[in-house]
Amino acid sequence: MLQSEHLSLWAAAALAQNGASSQPPVPGAVGAGSSPAVQGAPAATGTGGGGGAGGMQMFWILMLGMLLVIVLTSMSGRKQEKQRKAMLSALKRNDRVQTVGGIIGTIVDLTDNELVLRVDEVSNTRIRFSRSAVQQVLRESKEPAKTDVEAKPRSEAASVK
Repeated sequence: MLQSEHLSLWAAAALAQNGASSQPPVPGAVGAGSSPAVQGAPAATGTGGGGGAGGMQMFWILMLGMLLVIVLTSMSGRKQEKQRKAMLSALKRNDRVQTVGGIIGTIVDLTDNELVLRVDEVSNTRIRFSRSAVQQVLRESKEPAKTDVEAKPRSEAASVK
């Protein structure tokens, strides 16, 4: 008797989850001596096919979501790589740059694969780097405009005041 009651509750819960139950379970039928096989039969046939299709739909939704994330990630990586190549190809003398190691300097010499940075103005220290070691351009060079007016030396400018 206890077994049939338990089985009936199990079947009612399964039907309620799937929304297939149009009639509520009858509480009096459990104790009336009906057999467990008769009560379990409609629950087994009514819920068997519906659960698998819902799980398959969820699987495909998750797969499409993962595919979308992978595609978007690869597209953003390509965009960043394109920007980096453009930055490295636009390097020129007198640009102030920072390397991936954190060294900041001014480009003195530039070849296809290497560049020479002046990192100390006083001692004129120069370090050779691979061109790909440049992380960012801090300040692009601004070629001084050539005019006929000459700048005054510092000593004269200081004595005028």
